Amino acid sequence: MLLTLLFILLLQAVAAYIFTHQPWTGLRLEPDPHSGFLRVTSVAEDSPAEGIIPPGTLLATLQTAERQIPLTPFALIDLRELNNHNIYADSIRLQQQLHAAVKFGEPLRFASDSGNVFAVEPRETMPVRAIPTYYWVLWSLGCVGLLICSLVWSYQPFRLEALFLFITSVGYYGFSITHNILSNRELFMAADVLDGLNFGAVLFTHYFIFGMFMLQVSYPVRLFPLRLLYVVALLDVLLSVNYYLKIIELPLHIFFLQYVPFFMVALGFTVWQWRASKGHPLNRVALLLLQISIMFPSLIAVVFYAIPLIMGKTPLLSHTMVIQVMSPIIFIGWAGAVLRYRLFEIEYWWFKSWLWLLGGALVILLDVVLVTLFYTPQVYALGLSVVLAGFLYFPLRQWLLGKLMPLDSQSVQDFLPTFGNLMSGAASGEEFELRWQAVLQKRFRPLHLDAQPDVLKHPMLAENGLHLSVPALDNAGSYRLTGKQMAAHLFSKADVHTVASLLDIARIASNASATRKQAVLAERRRVMHDLHDTIGARLLSLSHDITSPQHRKATQDTLQLLRDMIHLTLQKTPYRLEEHLADWRADTVEQTEAVDAQLRWQTEPQVESLALPPSQLIELMLFVRETVDAFLQQPDIQSLDIAFRLESDALLADISINNQPLTAKNLTLALTGQA
Repeated sequence: MLLTLLFILLLQAVAAYIFTHQPWTGLRLEPDPHSGFLRVTSVAEDSPAEGIIPPGTLLATLQTAERQIPLTPFALIDLRELNNHNIYADSIRLQQQLHAAVKFGEPLRFASDSGNVFAVEPRETMPVRAIPTYYWVLWSLGCVGLLICSLVWSYQPFRLEALFLFITSVGYYGFSITHNILSNRELFMAADVLDGLNFGAVLFTHYFIFGMFMLQVSYPVRLFPLRLLYVVALLDVLLSVNYYLKIIELPLHIFFLQYVPFFMVALGFTVWQWRASKGHPLNRVALLLLQISIMFPSLIAVVFYAIPLIMGKTPLLSHTMVIQVMSPIIFIGWAGAVLRYRLFEIEYWWFKSWLWLLGGALVILLDVVLVTLFYTPQVYALGLSVVLAGFLYFPLRQWLLGKLMPLDSQSVQDFLPTFGNLMSGAASGEEFELRWQAVLQKRFRPLHLDAQPDVLKHPMLAENGLHLSVPALDNAGSYRLTGKQMAAHLFSKADVHTVASLLDIARIASNASATRKQAVLAERRRVMHDLHDTIGARLLSLSHDITSPQHRKATQDTLQLLRDMIHLTLQKTPYRLEEHLADWRADTVEQTEAVDAQLRWQTEPQVESLALPPSQLIELMLFVRETVDAFLQQPDIQSLDIAFRLESDALLADISINNQPLTAKNLTLALTGQA
């Protein structure tokens, strides 16, 4: 980035030196299509022509001792608009005559179309303040594009796409510098300087075309191997050398015909890229923005400027207007591609960098206003500008961050209340895992969230920020988030730090819950073992001391029920109902045979495959045992009917006697979320 700034300043210093070291009259001229002469559009302040030639004057000739030089639009024509070598040579000869007419210390004599003669004594150099405002506007546009592409290459130095993008911006910046000088030059620039600047513009144009062409070939899908790079570069060199040495005169137009084939081939590559990106929507979106940014202004230039010149017609747009149209569209499009459609991973830093530049520019602007308009002393002006910029810049910066990147402006501390609400209530590891997915969805709003089998130690970015891979809470896998904020932005390193902090907090909560559950389970086991060792021992001793068979059996049943409840309570995983139904049926068969009753046991096949948690299994077991014991004590019992069935995500247990529905007792267990 620093080297780019040095390159900008160095090239601009050279350009300013060339621009200011030419014979200066202060006249701003433009072709007048009606008269065929040159019209004075404005006269610079404190220039040699100020007060001598009024704006609006039509200058017809330049009178010298040897000849009268006609002042026609041909004197200001852009050399790249000339379609053959002979006309180009005529233009250079005319420029030599105009420059030879300048003799410092002697006035130049301009004759108007009405016959008036104006004597203007030119100066050897132009002051910097006399450089037209339009020159600085075009220079600023070129700088913006170069800085944007330099940032892209700085953050992705090993990607060829970033390199080609940077090459394109360097070519455009160099072309804009040379074009600025040529389009704003004085009438009397030296012919060799004019010819050299024109060739410099051609070289930078080829440099721009080379970068743009290779960018279209390699992004978003590489269509050709890198060997094509050398072929295109060699072709550019040969065309540049041919243009300068005038070896072969191209038909129709010696300058623009060089680039029309590049443009036509690029159109074909656009179609090819579109087909190659089938099934990759992100590539297609990036391709659309990239190609529209390049092809649309290029199409305007070719249709409204290059083709009319090739056909020998007057262009519908001037060369300067083409530059004005192309540069904002191209670089705004590239900036949009960088920010929104993931061309390169610089979104957040690009935005922060421009906010920093905005703050610096605001301080400078306020300082200049205070000094020039209000005549404030420089020391006070600098302090006031810093204070005023602080009041303006920081609120604007926070507003822009919140508006364009709402998720990036939210800190971990700001998100903690939402995080707490989402994670609260989780009791098991599975619930914590589901809540963790909900946290990721809420915080980043990804386009997709997919579970992955890969085990990660730390969160990490993938595919230049398109994906964010996050470890699972139990370290048994990971999650892949695609497209931050519904694919509007890239994931950044700040998101990696954010999700790492949230992961640590979530694991602390999950581990605390697991520790608490283990402590509760250990205490439960201790209590159950104490119950078994104390109450169970007493019941066993009591069963041996009781002489009544009926009371002894009741005591033994109670002891068995205590053992079953202790065993079921200590189990954490669900129980398959099939095994317990078989045990209950066997016990019930013995009980019904003892009272000479018939047992009708009905179980749906789906019921046997159910898995119940310990609490529901204990509830069902107590219901069956207590109800069967109560019914078997009836004196008139002839049959016992027991049925288990599924109905509306619930398990229904019905027990009745003597085939009488009115005597039935039933139990309903909700099975929502159970297999």
